[in-house]
Amino acid sequence: MKLKVLEYGEADFVYDVAPGREERQSSRFDQLLQTKWSEAMTNGHFWYKLDKLETRILPGKYNFVAQLNPKRAQERRKPQHVTSVCMPFDGSLFNFTRLKEAEKLFCLKNSNKDNGKEAGHWVVINVSPLEYCNSLLVPSLEQCLPQVLTAESLSLAIETVLLSSSINFRLGFNSLGGFASVNHHHFHIYYLEQRLYIETARVSHLWSECYEIIDYPAKGFAFQVTKANKEAVVRDMMVLVSMLLKSSTAHNLFITRGTGFHKGSSDCTEEPVVRVYLWARQSSYGAKDESALNVALCELAGHLPLKNEEGYQAATEDFVAEELRKLCDKTFAEVRSKILALNPSVGSSLCADLSVS
Repeated sequence: MKLKVLEYGEADFVYDVAPGREERQSSRFDQLLQTKWSEAMTNGHFWYKLDKLETRILPGKYNFVAQLNPKRAQERRKPQHVTSVCMPFDGSLFNFTRLKEAEKLFCLKNSNKDNGKEAGHWVVINVSPLEYCNSLLVPSLEQCLPQVLTAESLSLAIETVLLSSSINFRLGFNSLGGFASVNHHHFHIYYLEQRLYIETARVSHLWSECYEIIDYPAKGFAFQVTKANKEAVVRDMMVLVSMLLKSSTAHNLFITRGTGFHKGSSDCTEEPVVRVYLWARQSSYGAKDESALNVALCELAGHLPLKNEEGYQAATEDFVAEELRKLCDKTFAEVRSKILALNPSVGSSLCADLSVS
């Protein structure tokens, strides 16, 4: 399979995508991802064939999207042993430098930022896919970075969402202790055609570019990206991420298209934005109970990939909402108090003071 580099710039970013708007023509990114991923599926490079997943919307307010995917429980790599949110990369364990060439779909290269550099941000298949085109975005793959968010990788994640013209494109991140299974820096990307409550959920302003989700069981932090504020969002997100890393607090990230919000009101606007959610959560170490609801990036966003028929049929909004509350309430309150103590005028210096080497 011939490898490709997708070189992009500001002109390739698609901003006018939001719930309720007409679906746009597929972007170059969408076309390449869908073509390459489908070729890899046809050629048998996944551990199982992903068929159309049985899906149901749980009755209730939040429209949780439950999907039955039993193959994912049976056919997946064993998660690595994790003891802390920050652990050094260990080359003796499985990592993405060991992938077969057929598992590497294409490279992303920002012509403005990466000029003169080799394209090193790889999109690779997830051999145990959870949805259509589920792949991994691996920033600077050959640098063997640990599973820790950085300003550069957050910028890459936001840019990747902006490269898609599809309302259904999603991107997420699990920290160590937040159900990341490999300690090699990566994001999940995939398409989900069902609408999620968090695309239009109401928020309240906290500090600078940071908001909090209101009226949703998984309490967390929200940011909105527009054409004018990408750098400011990354800057303020890194203040929050640095707090989480310093306190060894596990966290999950989810990026999706949505409607805009503003500082003076909790009501949404019609302006299309990229919504970025960051949840501080209780850490989870040790082996997964595959029969349980293991809450990570998808589940916090309201997308529930379930691995057995019994759990799929029994799932209710009340049960899921309670699991999300138990996971996030305490840690959110602790981090929120630190955010409120910030002096907005020193936000940029905090980034430097709290930076993680």
